[in-house]
Amino acid sequence: MQTKYRLYLVLDFINGGHLFFQLYHHGLFREDLARIYTAEIVSALSHLHANGIMHRDLKPENILLDEDGHAILTDFGLAKQLEENTRSNSMCGTVEYMSPEIIFGKGHDKAADWWSVGILLFEMLSGKDLARIYTAEIVSALSYLHANGIMLRDLKPENILLEEDGHVLSPSLHICACASVHNHTTNSTCGTVEYMSPEIILGKGHDKAADWWSVGILLFEMLSGKVASYRSSKYEIQQKIIKDKIKLPAFLSSEAHTLLKGEPSRRLDSLPK
Repeated sequence: MQTKYRLYLVLDFINGGHLFFQLYHHGLFREDLARIYTAEIVSALSHLHANGIMHRDLKPENILLDEDGHAILTDFGLAKQLEENTRSNSMCGTVEYMSPEIIFGKGHDKAADWWSVGILLFEMLSGKDLARIYTAEIVSALSYLHANGIMLRDLKPENILLEEDGHVLSPSLHICACASVHNHTTNSTCGTVEYMSPEIILGKGHDKAADWWSVGILLFEMLSGKVASYRSSKYEIQQKIIKDKIKLPAFLSSEAHTLLKGEPSRRLDSLPK
């Protein structure tokens, strides 16, 4: 329906949420469940391709579930009609689900959609994508605070809420401190001990980089399933944070090892030494 000033789209009511919420709820899928979702996604995508249409933005948020749990493809904002044996050179999509040929800008066709299906299937079977999603959303919220001169100083799982669709809400701000002055540090000891950075424990002054230490601890917990510095007393936890080197599980990827073992001086927002 269209008026002089507005265009209205009337769509089906799909009340089962999206696949992202199911990934958040289950963590990972059994193979038989992943098989059903993948088959229905493949069926929908094959119908588009048979009609000369590339979707180009397949991701969990763009796959809705109806009241019976069946998959429905949505969000065709980046879809494109493409004739057989031709290619598109536009850079589009959600970067985590982009095929190599889109990223390299060498031209892509309908096969790029099948790459995204493979990523979706991997996520459903492994559950590993959740750590990346949560970390990215936490980093986004934290970067916004830092850009406005605010340190959080108490980043931990209890202070991170999830909305009904599973996305991260802004963290609790009850012990934030303003740090808008360049090269400014604060000396107060605050936060939850398991997530405190060494500079807070040592009382030598800390800045916004202390928040990024906490993000690293959260990422470690999500990937390993255990608290990084748990001990029976706060003193023991503090000593471990200050003196011990973190031991990372062998099953983590080399990228995760590199990120979690980063030098303190290379943390985001670290002051020049």
